[in-house]
Amino acid sequence: MAGRARKCCAAAALLLFLAAAGMASAAAVAAEDAAASGESIERLRAQLSNVDFNVRLDAAEKLKARGPAAAPAIPDLAKALHDEEGRVREAAAEALGAIGKEAWSELVVAARDPDANVRAAGVKGLGLLGADGVGELTQSITDKDPFVRQRAAQALACCGEEAAPAVSVLAQRLADPAEEPWVKADCAVALASVGPAAEAAVPELLKALDEDDGWLRSRAIEALGVIRADSDDGALRERFVQALGDEDYEVSAEAAESLALLGEGSIGILEKAAADQAHPAQEVAHRALGELRVRLERQKRDRLEYAAAGAAAFVGLLLLLRYRQKKRRA
Repeated sequence: MAGRARKCCAAAALLLFLAAAGMASAAAVAAEDAAASGESIERLRAQLSNVDFNVRLDAAEKLKARGPAAAPAIPDLAKALHDEEGRVREAAAEALGAIGKEAWSELVVAARDPDANVRAAGVKGLGLLGADGVGELTQSITDKDPFVRQRAAQALACCGEEAAPAVSVLAQRLADPAEEPWVKADCAVALASVGPAAEAAVPELLKALDEDDGWLRSRAIEALGVIRADSDDGALRERFVQALGDEDYEVSAEAAESLALLGEGSIGILEKAAADQAHPAQEVAHRALGELRVRLERQKRDRLEYAAAGAAAFVGLLLLLRYRQKKRRA
């Protein structure tokens, strides 16, 4: 499990890095455009109070693109979290999240607001703060409003491995029979983003495989595959085999993908599904099988290279010792 887990985590880290780099690049371009058009931070702050919601929305989005440079607009953006238009609230939350830790307190205040719409906006912004937002998001995942709880789960998913402290609370949401299936599904997505560190949630994810909602089942399968990747878990593989025959395409397709994550023991199962032209997830199984074989070959090559490097180092050490012995005798 450790090898695949590290690769999953590394891939997630790379995606987060690329997303951050993309945001930084977009911010730089937007800043240049704004400077060229004479749009200063002060002017954008003033536009957040414009009677036309399109002007307010445009201002919030441009401030988001400025990133930390938009810090002077924090009070105005915090006020915009209460805007009557949902798109303006969300853009303001994203702008505060893009500013970073300096806007943390305003987002926390919004996440605790009496108005569920304001709380949902605040939660969304907190998800952009990474580890700095996880503590408050862990509280929001138990909010009385299901929409806010869903937003909190989605925000935790954006935090990736940094959301590990929220694993127990996410598992509790999965265990709650009164919780909405769509909220549970996003909790499973958040657990998948945490990766192997979400092991404690595996029992609840396994129970979710028996839920009626197909989307929830598929997200639980995804999370289990990532958390137990390369574990060669026979019992879990059997659950995935059952899901491979599910009448819901999303469930069947995700089962094929997750079977590939479990390693070499899944090859025969995927070969059978890939050869069955009547199987609804045949194409997915074929692709997953190819990816599994490539990964196994790469792992084999890595082991050989590691062994060769170790042997070379050992021979080098022997030669060095012999050289020193000869030198002493001389």
